Amino acid sequence: MKSVIALLLSLAGTLSNLAAQNQIGVFGGVSGNVGDVRSLSDENIGLTDDLQTSFALSYLHEFTPLWAGRGQLSYTNLRGSDADFADLSHRVRNFSFSANVFELSAAVQLRLFRGLRKDSLNKKSIFPYLFTGVGVAFFRRSTDFNENSSAAIDADLSAGNILPTLPAGGGVRWILNNRITLAAEAEFRLPVSDYYDGISAAANPASNDAFASAGLRLSFALNHNDADADGVPDRKDVCPDLPGLPSFDGCPDTDGDGIPDTEDNCPAAPGLLENAGCPDTDADGVIDSADACPDLPGLVRYEGCPDTDADGLPDPRDACPNEPGTAENEGCPDRDNDGIVDKYDECPEEPGVISENGCPLIDRDADGVADAKDACPDEPGVSAFDGCTAPDTDGDGLRDNADKCPNRAGELDNDGCPQPEYLTLLESNTLLSAAGKNVRFASAGSTLTAEARATLDEIYDILQKVPPADILEINGYTDSRGSAILNQRLSERRAKACRDYLIGKGTDPARMTYKGYGEVDPVASNATAEGRAQNRRVIFGVVRE
Repeated sequence: MKSVIALLLSLAGTLSNLAAQNQIGVFGGVSGNVGDVRSLSDENIGLTDDLQTSFALSYLHEFTPLWAGRGQLSYTNLRGSDADFADLSHRVRNFSFSANVFELSAAVQLRLFRGLRKDSLNKKSIFPYLFTGVGVAFFRRSTDFNENSSAAIDADLSAGNILPTLPAGGGVRWILNNRITLAAEAEFRLPVSDYYDGISAAANPASNDAFASAGLRLSFALNHNDADADGVPDRKDVCPDLPGLPSFDGCPDTDGDGIPDTEDNCPAAPGLLENAGCPDTDADGVIDSADACPDLPGLVRYEGCPDTDADGLPDPRDACPNEPGTAENEGCPDRDNDGIVDKYDECPEEPGVISENGCPLIDRDADGVADAKDACPDEPGVSAFDGCTAPDTDGDGLRDNADKCPNRAGELDNDGCPQPEYLTLLESNTLLSAAGKNVRFASAGSTLTAEARATLDEIYDILQKVPPADILEINGYTDSRGSAILNQRLSERRAKACRDYLIGKGTDPARMTYKGYGEVDPVASNATAEGRAQNRRVIFGVVRE
């Protein structure tokens, strides 16, 4: 009796483990077919025309999280008729059929990837998959040869009702909860027989028939002892809510380093067991996450960084990592102890001063230029001339070191530069008046033309020869067309456009004023187009205080 009880308990445990990997499913959808009396190449027959019903019951066993086996019993209704064709020869022939198909099949199923979307528990819940297999189908057909008779028709009528099938397809599976999954699936029966529609020799024996179904499959786990669907029953799963590996008691190894995440301090980066699963790229005994120099072997006391010159300062903080130095000099040596590190010291063996780049200051003529750099060490001079007295090249009484124009004789009160030569007031206004006649505008407009901008460039050049204290006046005018108020505003915009252009060229705004006078003071008759064009003008002139 005890042995029987023990056997029953063992069998119950085995079934419990199997049930965690098994599912039953119900499929419902639509079906369609192609064959001798139904062709998608005909213009009257579409892919979704005259779809029929399809149902199935399935049993699935998961061998691994990726591979599964599936058995299925399905029912599919098929039909076709020459009357559906646009082609006249089919419609004259007028063959038709309908069939109830019962199919028993076995297939292998491959889950693609490891999931596409995570649910609220951070678990993957959407899985695409593919499947293929073999099957056998029983066809209960009704075939109508339109009262025709022939040897070919007789051969078709005697065809068997049990035919082989090759199912293949794919779908997307959505885990609704730990017991129920929903899948959208399409299944094709590849063309391995020409008698699915019961018509072959009498029609097109060179081309086999095929049929397909598509729909939804609702599956139920036989129990819910594997919540994360990783093939490890919950009662043995150390990580029941995370899909894992049987070798790690159901826990994942995200980084694939052979250490389960529960024991891995760095679960997202492959590492070594002695480092608790963390990587140590430079193999210096300091894991990368704590290593300030993860690609260079270093010392633990320096957070994994090396001290190449062994001066007690790690290389990242050492300005001279290949020469022993002191911390106060950022790791650089100062052999003469003058406060200037050797790499900047022109006299590293002899104490000196900063102004002489580490060399000692010897200045016999006390001109502030060290004798080592003084071309005239016994005669006071200036540094610009290597310690020698500055010459007066232009002979204007001001030595070159103080002369802003050392090659042109000038005035002492102008820093040795000659006084600039400016235009007289008459010359300025004569040139400006002549140039300003070319600043013209289109009727009712204030936009500068290319000709106007070229003229303003000339006026800018004239202003460079006008004394800085002189003020440029810019006065705008219009013709008489339009209202006086609008013309006054237009003339002011024209004057301002000229002023803004000169400011853009670099003229000081304080040197210019502008004003609009509208249609007053015409220089020509407004009765003619030529006269009006002359009245649309801007006048330039300077005022000297």
